[in-house]
Formats: sequence, structure tokens, C-alpha cells
Amino acid sequence: MTRSIFLIFVFLLLSPVLSGCDDASRAVSPTSMEGFVIQKNQSNHYIFESKKLSQGADGVARELMSFRADDLNQYALVLWPAGQPPEQGWPLLIFNHGFHPDPANYGRIDGKNARPGSYYYLSAQAYAKQGYAVVIADYRGHNDSDLQHFSPGQKMLNWYGRKMHGIYKPAYWYTRDVIAAYFAAVKLAGINSNRVYMTGHSMGGGITQRSILALGDRIKAASIWSTSEGHMALEVYWQDLQVPLLIQHGDEDPDSLPGNSKALGSMLEFWGKTHQLKMVETDKHLFQGADFEQAVQRDLQWFERFQ
Repeated sequence: MTRSIFLIFVFLLLSPVLSGCDDASRAVSPTSMEGFVIQKNQSNHYIFESKKLSQGADGVARELMSFRADDLNQYALVLWPAGQPPEQGWPLLIFNHGFHPDPANYGRIDGKNARPGSYYYLSAQAYAKQGYAVVIADYRGHNDSDLQHFSPGQKMLNWYGRKMHGIYKPAYWYTRDVIAAYFAAVKLAGINSNRVYMTGHSMGGGITQRSILALGDRIKAASIWSTSEGHMALEVYWQDLQVPLLIQHGDEDPDSLPGNSKALGSMLEFWGKTHQLKMVETDKHLFQGADFEQAVQRDLQWFERFQ
């Protein structure tokens, strides 16, 4: 099947979905930037409820929280630093994890809940050990969080976006989970709601991009590692960015194109936005060893600049 015939075929499949939804087409999509802003104005709806608290040998406490977003029951892990919180409360870091090939098993080890799992364990701990309360949302459909059921039309659009444009549409819905988790987290006792930061890896980098554009100066500064998609779809919004952004990427990353970060850095440079781009000499998608330690330190120094 040639490309033109293929596109016609897809159009014919989508036509009943699109033409029969004139009102819906004029409505704001929940996964558009406008939809995220509307969600932001519903901040009172989001509250964390504690489910389980445990203390680690290193003094870092792990607390499982539940919350609701888009009528879905969801979960997030909160890491609390050792010791008593400062008078103003712990600075807060929203940590957005990357893609998992089997979302229902995200954060599980040998079938048991062990959020955030072995892949991101050191990442989350690194910030908690430096005095940041860390919040990691599961995202809908991940671990025990409710699965979102897409309509046939939505499934087709999701497939089309991935096939033709390389856009993983579910990650746009995950952005709604992160925005909800932010508003729930800043209500927690012991949190300094005036010092909130955000970081994301891979798919979580794209989620972070959309989140900071929606939340604006509620986020003091942000960092993304090895970011995947996101920047080009948001091109018209970067001129309004209010959040200083640190971008780190391996120059031979085989999973997320290094050009993603370079292109984003160029756009931020064009608009005169506060940012820093660091290309690391590695082929690791998630930094390891000395590269990992240095990347964490760059994040911490970046966050400390913006209090």
C-alpha cells in the first residue's frame, strides 16, 4: 500500500469520528495546552490521601498516596528526607518517570510493589538524600492506578499520532496526572509550596515540558534528562515559558535523539529564555556512574539558583 493510499484509508476511517463530533471538535481537548490550563484552574479538586508509610534504613521515609484525576483513582510515591523539616518546609521535587513497556508492572520487582522500581530507585533517592521531598506519580494505567479506557476513535487517533508523527498521545494524558499530583502535593504538611521543582527523564521529559508551560511560575526551576518528544509540538508556547530549564542529554543516546535537546535549546535561545544545555559524552539513556552523580549535582545547583 502506497503512502497516499494509506493516508486516504486512515482519513476514511477517521471521518465518521471527526465529522460526527462538530461540537466536540470545537471543545477544548483535555490534552491540549488550553486543556491543561483549565485543569490548573480546578486545583482544589486534587488531594493526597496517605495509604502507607514506611521508614528506610537511610532515614528516608516512603509514603504511598492516593489521589483522583479525571475520575480515575491513582497513586503516587512520596519520599520524605531524613530528620525534621526546615521551618518553611521541605523543598518539593516532582519527578516524572519515563516510558514503561508494561505499565501495569511499573515499579514492581518480582511482581511486588517497589515504586519507583529498580531503574529509577537511585534517581529518586539522590534528591531525597539532599533534602528534597520527592513525588513520583504512577500515571494512569501504571502499577495499581486505574487504567484509562479510550474510545475506538481515540485509539485510532492515538495510533495515527504515533505512526505518522512519532507522538505518544497517552503521555499527554499522563501530563494531567502530574498536574493533579502537583496540586495535591503542595497541600501536604511539611512542604514548602514556594519552592517546587520538577524533573523528568525520557518520556517524562516531554511530560515535564508540558507541565511547566501549564503551571508557569508555580515551578521555580526544572530539569529534563534525555528528553523524548514534546518540544516541537509546543513550539508556539515556548515564548511564554516562565520556568528556568536545565537540559541534559547523552550525545550518543540510542533511545532518545540527542537532537531533541539541541532543538529545544535552540528554541529557548531564540526566545531569550533562561536555560542551560549540557550534552554528556555517553551512550547511556539514563546516566550511570560518574555521569549520573554529576548530572544530579547540576540539577541541585540549578535548583539552588532559583529559590
